[in-house]
Amino acid sequence: MTIVRRIIGDDLCPMVISEIMMVWMKSRIGDEVLVETERDAVVEEVKRWAKESKNEFEILENNEKKLIKVKFLNDFKEYFSL
Repeated sequence: MTIVRRIIGDDLCPMVISEIMMVWMKSRIGDEVLVETERDAVVEEVKRWAKESKNEFEILENNEKKLIKVKFLNDFKEYFSL
């Protein structure tokens, strides 16, 4: 497991997803990103995105904030070349 970035997810959902995708473009299979947020909408959107992109998703509780771990299970370029 290699955590390649920690993202503060207090922006609008599309901005958080965009930031995750920017990390995914430069990452390897097995790398992980952590998203820290207070917003339930961000949690739901990242969960939906992870399922659609066939990446792994896990919610970790951290007091008032939620930590979302996304593990990249496939290569960005290969995924978009399908």
